Amino acid sequence: MKYSPKSKCAIYLYDTIQSHNFSHMRVFVIFIMIAVSMAGCQKINSKASVKINDSVIVHQKKLMATLETFVQALESKDRIAIEESLANLEATANNGLEAVKTMESPNCDDQFIPASIALFAYYKNAVSSDYQTLGYYYGIDSISYEQYDSLQILIDHFKTDQKAANESFLEAQKQFADHCDFKLVKHED
Repeated sequence: MKYSPKSKCAIYLYDTIQSHNFSHMRVFVIFIMIAVSMAGCQKINSKASVKINDSVIVHQKKLMATLETFVQALESKDRIAIEESLANLEATANNGLEAVKTMESPNCDDQFIPASIALFAYYKNAVSSDYQTLGYYYGIDSISYEQYDSLQILIDHFKTDQKAANESFLEAQKQFADHCDFKLVKHED
């Protein structure tokens, strides 16, 4: 059985009570102390969880910024800009994925880190497949009707997959905040 910092605090205090012969009043006071210490343990867990969340978000913001650069390059139809932005997007997705893989899940939630890994893995895979194809189509001067249809199918597929990846991550993030007792705050940058 895994013990969280919260349960370790409770076990220590319980063992302390068991090892001494306390009167009922002392037991009552000890239980009040347990409640206070449990709250303290929770705050430590919440602070660590917020740091983990913030670290993931830093990498996610970098990824979204490079994705925006890629979209701008597609709109410009500049083949060199498309290739450079793809390389930058791939490096950013890889860096984010590797950084998240090194993070340890806190005791209060074991789903947020895997969901974060899945999000960055999605973008890493998209860069090496779908985004390469998008870059190719947007970088050439003209495309056939068949290529246009393929491009539209790819864009629809991409929108569905990207939306699913992002929604899955956001749901895991909300549960992470709930389980680890902190509030998510939307920051406008």
